[in-house]
Amino acid sequence: MLYSPELNPAPDKFQISTRQTQSSRTSGTPERRRLITRSKTYKSYKETLDYRDEDVALLLRRFGTIIPPCQRSIFGGQYTPGPGFAPLMPDVSIEVSRLNYRNLCRVVDINIEWVDCLSLHLEFVRSGKVLKLFRFPSICLMMCCCQERSTFASIFAGSMSYNNPPTSEHDGAREYYKEVLLSYRLIFGQGPGSAEDFKRRAHLWAPALAELSDPILAIICGENWESEKAYPIYDEIQAEDTAERYSPSEDFPYLGKRLLKIQEYVNDHRPNNLRQLWHDQANKWNWWMLWAFVILGCLALLFSIIQTVLQLLQLIFTAPPPGR
Repeated sequence: MLYSPELNPAPDKFQISTRQTQSSRTSGTPERRRLITRSKTYKSYKETLDYRDEDVALLLRRFGTIIPPCQRSIFGGQYTPGPGFAPLMPDVSIEVSRLNYRNLCRVVDINIEWVDCLSLHLEFVRSGKVLKLFRFPSICLMMCCCQERSTFASIFAGSMSYNNPPTSEHDGAREYYKEVLLSYRLIFGQGPGSAEDFKRRAHLWAPALAELSDPILAIICGENWESEKAYPIYDEIQAEDTAERYSPSEDFPYLGKRLLKIQEYVNDHRPNNLRQLWHDQANKWNWWMLWAFVILGCLALLFSIIQTVLQLLQLIFTAPPPGR
């Protein structure tokens, strides 16, 4: 789930598979498709057995950010980043108006690539404008609702470095699964029209989602979060109230950094055609300027037509009768 192991590894190697995705792209050259599925999450795909006695969390860290660092001090101690971990994120809000799917696909023209590995969820490839999303949210729901301490709780605890050790009651893995589910709500469930756009484009992803399809995916991506089907899911995981802006360190301590990277790209994007400008409601100034331009243009055209008609009528009534 976190990664795909290599079923036939090289001798004396810990090895994970390089085939981590089910691409939503069905066109383009093979080189283009390979570019899209390349991952920045992994810095290595194989390690020697010399590390076999290491803690599992440390071993996984050698492959990359398979377990994302938590960006919040949740154990009561002062946050101390571990090796290779980034400091706390800046106090910048995550905005639904920027990250909802309608804005991502219609204004920024970002494509979705459905992946099998949870560690790739929300990875964004700027060069190909591809956003990777985990295609099995049912696993997160099951792990989040499990009454027992989740299987990966100790691994998540071991992947962090704090001045105070984590308490036995805390389950970082459960929080991570919950964040993944809430990220679907942020992208598809809150923004107006985002769920409808998902359903309109579902046929484009049919090859990627046909194998071992997840029924929960169609609900949390294709329904508004308040709908009869989606609301019980978020109620089950005790999701906090929705908002137009979220704190990356408080509301998304695991995934906030990736969401901010996507938002940074969206903020830097400028609509380059009329369709994108028309749907760019996140930038209210440009959107109202477009409407003002359309209205003034229509009024000018209407006045021009009226003026032409009046001139024709004047010409008809002032013209001398025939035969004179």
